[in-house]
Amino acid sequence: EDMGRVSYNRVINEANPNGPRKIYFGAPPHKISILWGYVQTRLADYKRGVEFMNLGANHIYQNALEEPLKKDARPATWNYFYEFVLKTSGASVQPDPVTDNHLRIDGG
Repeated sequence: EDMGRVSYNRVINEANPNGPRKIYFGAPPHKISILWGYVQTRLADYKRGVEFMNLGANHIYQNALEEPLKKDARPATWNYFYEFVLKTSGASVQPDPVTDNHLRIDGG
């Protein structure tokens, strides 16, 4: 829950769910524009209906999802899990580049 502005362990302003929000990045100045770009693309994705699935403790399996399904697969076959999902459902699935423990699912 957003508690608004806090100073010396006291709530100064209660957060208003309808009011504008400020975002603060604790990062080196040269990375601010990169992070801001991530925020803008994430908002655009949400508006388009892109879903983000938190892998939680299952993020350890993410590398396995990126490996070929068969080492000796024929050319022009669906040899990767993400390709299989795209061809069968039309949804593009890829690791989220911002959090690294979410899957980005774009139904198109």
